Amino acid sequence: MRKSLLLKVGFALCSIFLLAASGYAQRRITGIVQDANSNLPLDGATITIRSTNTSTVSRDGGRFELTAPPGSSVFLVSYVGYETRTVSVAGNSNQLIITLNPSKPNALNEVVVVGYGTRKKVDLTGAISVVSAKDIESRPVANTQQALQGLVPNLNITVSNAGGEPGSSMDMNIRGLKSFGGSN
Repeated sequence: MRKSLLLKVGFALCSIFLLAASGYAQRRITGIVQDANSNLPLDGATITIRSTNTSTVSRDGGRFELTAPPGSSVFLVSYVGYETRTVSVAGNSNQLIITLNPSKPNALNEVVVVGYGTRKKVDLTGAISVVSAKDIESRPVANTQQALQGLVPNLNITVSNAGGEPGSSMDMNIRGLKSFGGSN
């Protein structure tokens, strides 16, 4: 009786130590994601451990931190407008510098943010307007609404009920003021 109790207690202690040791075996991987051409950091890149649901997003300065389970050493790094890269982590290296190459121009797999979600550019139909920083940097404007005025086709910007004081908000309407039934 005493021998079986000692055996059970010993087995329980060994199990606890093995579970604790496997918890410490996880590696903390940190690094930076940057553009291959300019070495500028890429904020918002997605880093995923292959064959798992574990992922993270790069933050300020392209920095990221990820806890990898034992044996996980292959990561997928993706960013809109850049080629997805597979990175293998060798040995005990826990600090990574990952560079991404820009994707080929005119690739039709870019993501476009639309009113209620995202669509691939190749699947998109309809009118899309693009305003670049070059278009608005030389304009003397006080806010974003004024910067878009006159650059986006069929974007109607009117003074709101606030009276038009400097700094007051404006009403924006795109693609027409009326519906098919004639109401706003």
